[in-house]
Amino acid sequence: MHMSKKIIAVVVLVLILFGILFVLLQLKNPNKTPRSSSTNGTYDVLMQSNAAFASGRQLVAMGQFDQAVPDFQAALASATDPVQQARIKLAIAGATERGTSHGGYLAAIPLLKQIAANTTYPNISRAYALQEMGQIFYTYNNPQITKAIFSDPPYSTMFVTGHPPLSYRHLFEYAASFYPLAIPELRVADWYAKQIYKSTEASSTTQTLDPQTVLSYKQIIRQDISAATSDLDRIKKSSTESGYVPTALQIEANVFLDLQLSGDSSFGDAIATMQSVLNIYSSANQPEVDGFARYRYALYLAELKGVSAKAEVQTALSPLYTDPVYAASTSSLVRFLSDARTATNGIKGNLILLASFDPKLKTYLISLGWVAQDFTQQ
Repeated sequence: MHMSKKIIAVVVLVLILFGILFVLLQLKNPNKTPRSSSTNGTYDVLMQSNAAFASGRQLVAMGQFDQAVPDFQAALASATDPVQQARIKLAIAGATERGTSHGGYLAAIPLLKQIAANTTYPNISRAYALQEMGQIFYTYNNPQITKAIFSDPPYSTMFVTGHPPLSYRHLFEYAASFYPLAIPELRVADWYAKQIYKSTEASSTTQTLDPQTVLSYKQIIRQDISAATSDLDRIKKSSTESGYVPTALQIEANVFLDLQLSGDSSFGDAIATMQSVLNIYSSANQPEVDGFARYRYALYLAELKGVSAKAEVQTALSPLYTDPVYAASTSSLVRFLSDARTATNGIKGNLILLASFDPKLKTYLISLGWVAQDFTQQ
């Protein structure tokens, strides 16, 4: 009996010693095997352990989106968990959207829907997929995007006939229900701010909001901005998500613009916020990617300062039609400006306004397919 106890004690001691040795070896070689993507940052793990993903990211950085898609598809076969799968599928959708050979932005929508519907994926990944669906519409302004998004459940239940902005508010609210990302929160705030502004411009065809409704809308806006600010604090610290900061700030500036035009400057200043966005691009040595920000900055100058800002508007816009980097035929900015000719969401009117400040912009838009008669239509 005593001998059995001694044998058991020896076995236990040996197991303990092996455990200690294993820990010491792991400490000595901590980078031998990347830790789980859920604890070590999905992106960092994939860049270290998935050569195809790293190659795809390099191609994206060079603007070779079509070439990146096959690499990301190959990377998906090596994904080790749902966290990695979601991250890679978001990369596939992003490269598909920005390229041309794999169907472009319309082909990206079903890919994003697959991510959003997968209950094994992290909620934040599902929220990003929904965010990107909505952002595709606001980037390209093609009515076919709305049709593709809201064609089936659960999205068909969010669609309001004749009211695309409200439909997209529902989509962004759905995204925020998974995770309070800054962009969806601010898109929702933007819808409410626009209703307040429209109410101050009410005519016989629009409805004026009663004071209590305006107060309730402003409360929602403050809550959305607060949630967005918290997420901005998070993504500013992330090397892979900080790129969303300028986009979020541009939407926030639009919220400020509508409220300022309605007579309330207490939320913030649209022009100052847009200037901060341009400063971000400049300090990051990325002035060539600020095309949409320049468009919005010029628009806010025109709407808030009027003809006194004519020179500032022209200075903001001139790189868009003089710098070959902006005028690349494959750029999303060029597609945005071209498609705006048939847009029904106010973008065309915005560009007509800016063209009245800058005749060279008008000439550039005509080179993209606009006609002279377009500038007489409001």
